[in-house]
Amino acid sequence: MMACYAMSLGDGLITDSVIATILLHDVCEESSVLVEELPFSESVQRGVKYITLTRFHNETKYEQKKRYMNELLESLEATIAKAIDRYVNLATMPGTFSTEKMCKNVAETDMLLLPVLKHAKYKWPQATKLLYALRTNIRSVNDVQAILLGVKLTDPGFVNSPHAKDYAFLVTGEACPW
Repeated sequence: MMACYAMSLGDGLITDSVIATILLHDVCEESSVLVEELPFSESVQRGVKYITLTRFHNETKYEQKKRYMNELLESLEATIAKAIDRYVNLATMPGTFSTEKMCKNVAETDMLLLPVLKHAKYKWPQATKLLYALRTNIRSVNDVQAILLGVKLTDPGFVNSPHAKDYAFLVTGEACPW
């Protein structure tokens, strides 16, 4: 689904390396295969390296996620693949994810991923149009999910419902504020 969506974007930046990174995005995280063992080009290995969540012993889950999101900026392939992964996850999570997991994904997208994608356009000016399209699609789906789930967003452009709750604690690991 992710690769088909990427191909439908029709942008010259959706290269074989991007498609390979998309297809391999969970392989190292969910198996014992090391990035270096993947029989693919250096750019694909680099993309997979940065889209793979690595865990360091002394990090909190929030520190880990924040570092991970920022490290996406080390690879255009990883950045594009993560954007597409999150778009598809947000669009398909109702009915498959728990309400808490959906709220966490919405808050995490707002707090961590969308700011990284906005910053990415400065790192890769040639990808500005593609990144804008991905960011806009992600934000649209995220905003709808926030309204449906009652998640308060930090984005100043979003009008929160007076009944929305702040689910940032699910991302930061802090205690539930209510």
